[in-house]
Amino acid sequence: MSLPFYPPRSFCFALAFEDSEVDASFQEISGLKTEWTTEEVAEGGVNQFVHRLPVRTKYSNVILKRGLLRGDSPLATWLADSFAGNFAVNLVDPKTIVVMLLDIWRRPIVAWTLFSAYPVSWDHSSLNATESSLLIETIELSCSWFKRKTYTYDDETAKAAATQGVSLAS
Repeated sequence: MSLPFYPPRSFCFALAFEDSEVDASFQEISGLKTEWTTEEVAEGGVNQFVHRLPVRTKYSNVILKRGLLRGDSPLATWLADSFAGNFAVNLVDPKTIVVMLLDIWRRPIVAWTLFSAYPVSWDHSSLNATESSLLIETIELSCSWFKRKTYTYDDETAKAAATQGVSLAS
């Protein structure tokens, strides 16, 4: 018996440096976007249209948002080291970072591997005594490119969970 397909939810995700443990939970990760840059070429004698030819792919910056952590994390240490001093003294150490969408058993469904990622911005929300809100840090990363990988699993784990009362629909 095959279990019904449910589209994955976007609220269960994680981020890790390649070959390391998951760093921390994030409130939001956005900017996993790629697009073609094009070049317009006007063909002589043809006035109805202009050819738009693909030139190269372009990757947008990835934006991470999370509540401020009280302790150290590999990401916070890397950010502090990257932004300490000037560029001539402290070279930025590009990292390979993996963003994973997780299923209900916290297994990766889809993973985006960001190659040669480095921080371009590290922002903290305002401190305001009239609000009762969390201090959110926003991190913007630039990467050379990213690769998307999809994971599939057999139905055995899902069937075992269903017999133990775990609902796939919740």
